Amino acid sequence: MKNQFSDIEKRVIDLLLEYHDKLQYNCLDNIWFDFKGLFSSPTRIIMQHSGENKTELYFQEDILQKQPDELRVLQYDTYEKILSTVELIERLISEKFIAFVRNSDKKEQHRGIQGYINFAILDEEMQARIYKLSNGYFIPYRKLYVLKEHRYHTDEERKESRIQRLNLTALIISVTAAVTSVIGMFITANVLKFPT
Repeated sequence: MKNQFSDIEKRVIDLLLEYHDKLQYNCLDNIWFDFKGLFSSPTRIIMQHSGENKTELYFQEDILQKQPDELRVLQYDTYEKILSTVELIERLISEKFIAFVRNSDKKEQHRGIQGYINFAILDEEMQARIYKLSNGYFIPYRKLYVLKEHRYHTDEERKESRIQRLNLTALIISVTAAVTSVIGMFITANVLKFPT
């Protein structure tokens, strides 16, 4: 697991644990579109799957009534949240922080998309990754709770930090001993110069 987590990744971990603790359906859809989710807008963005490599995000038209610069920010923010979430969840699964329980493939109920625009164009590989993670739910292992309890520092990071602190302590003790020795020699030399 990497050393630092972004704010988005920390939020995803918080949501995974919160949904699990509250016995809510702990899935990608909720992580993104629940009222507390990353997009915090269950009705303004719709995700639809029409096949394994066909996942699309539709934004409500009024969201897109913005200046071109604001739309670029929205698009960048959307991609960052999607990419961060997918990559984090895949890492958490592979490193046994969470279990992924796959449902049978969804029979998607397509909501009407009138008033929505496909604004987030995703490549086929990302669509397949999203489709896979959307067809199931997540169960956190104790290891994920421990990660959060330790402010998102892994066991390896905590061990490394402990070793660095021990090395620093050893260095301070060595320097203190050397300084004490030099002071002792200075005092001894000065005492020998002046007969009593």
